[in-house]
Amino acid sequence: GPFAILPRANKNISGIVWPLDTQQNEQIKNLPDDILLQQLQQVFGYKLGKFTKIGVRQFFTLWRISAGQLYKQRVVFLGNAANNIHPIGGQGFNLGLRDVKNLSKLLLLHKKSLVNNCVTDIDIEKIFTAYVSSREDDHDNLTSGTHHLLNLFASTNPAVKIFRNLSMLIMNHSLILRSLV
Repeated sequence: GPFAILPRANKNISGIVWPLDTQQNEQIKNLPDDILLQQLQQVFGYKLGKFTKIGVRQFFTLWRISAGQLYKQRVVFLGNAANNIHPIGGQGFNLGLRDVKNLSKLLLLHKKSLVNNCVTDIDIEKIFTAYVSSREDDHDNLTSGTHHLLNLFASTNPAVKIFRNLSMLIMNHSLILRSLV
């Protein structure tokens, strides 16, 4: 499955996100540090050098959850409040940033009315409805795309593995493709 190494302020320390199924998760929980280090090194390789130490292990159950709607009764749902998606590629955070940017633009268009407190419920409804219509496609695409990407990385089908590995190899060597994605 997917495997991510996340940088920390100390350049010699990284966080690792390694989504596993329930059975694999239980096996990892009970592995001695030296065995886990070997497994991590085998999975990731030596791109960042040799792994030398395991810190505190934390385990979280991942759930795919959607609020079903981005707005209801004067409450707007942004980012992970609207969709709890798999952390592959950190796309939930990016989605939240795009949500904030879009809602901010809409609120700035009505800044004078909002500051002077002369906004009616109908005005609020219009602002939030505009937000929803501008963001729904991005939310739908990202939640389904992330789910499909996870399935692609978790697949044990030999043809899918070859396609996935070749795609990643090409992506890693193409600045143009990486910037597009």
